[in-house]
Amino acid sequence: MSNNESTAALFELMINIEKKAQKFYQSLIEMFSHEPEVSEFWKKLMDDEIIQTQELEEIRDALTPDQLSSPTDPINIQNMKEILGHSTEDILDSINTLDDAYKTVHMFENSESSKIFQSLSMAFITNENRRKFIGTHLLNHLEAINNPPDIMKDLDWRKSVKAIKNQ
Repeated sequence: MSNNESTAALFELMINIEKKAQKFYQSLIEMFSHEPEVSEFWKKLMDDEIIQTQELEEIRDALTPDQLSSPTDPINIQNMKEILGHSTEDILDSINTLDDAYKTVHMFENSESSKIFQSLSMAFITNENRRKFIGTHLLNHLEAINNPPDIMKDLDWRKSVKAIKNQ
């Protein structure tokens, strides 16, 4: 097994995905600043990503060297590399309306990374209360995305709200 397929490598990829998501949400806040309720929604999701990053770092930092060097599923590594391989700039360039942004968020947040985060948490956290906190946090995060504020549920309205792009 190479170091590229270790548990440590998977944690690093996951942490980088969470940090990339934070920057992405910050960009969405700016792109939809003309719609305060929408900006607040993106901010809540960004704040969730900050918590998720902190949790992953804390879990990783509590692992022993043997745990960190233990092998992990190479498919998980590949999936995370694929997610990281998407250019944030290209994704943002493709967003012209709120509906584009919402669909993009929905696609990425419901990707393999959420499932892997959950499995890492369950595999390496021994404190039941902390497991429950992380599990609940992840479920609430996905629920917020799948059940956005009422204003965002109107497809025609989402399509009519234009993204503000800095040129």
